[in-house]
Amino acid sequence: ADAGHKLLNGRCLCGMVAFAATGPFISAEACHCSQCARWTGSVFVSTTVKRSDLSFSSDAELKWYRSSVYGRRGFCQACG
Repeated sequence: ADAGHKLLNGRCLCGMVAFAATGPFISAEACHCSQCARWTGSVFVSTTVKRSDLSFSSDAELKWYRSSVYGRRGFCQACG
């Protein structure tokens, strides 16, 4: 990644879904709504990345849930 850009890598617990995202990233946002609390068991913190800056190196078990009119939540079907 060039100056001003960051690289984040992540994966699910079992490794069947893995991704890389490049920034710059929008500042972190914390959500306390009941849906986020139910999904994570706590406050949910996230950032935003353009779809073109997100890539999956492994997505065999990736499943998307339409959680609202404007949002989708991705999760691994194997480990959640």
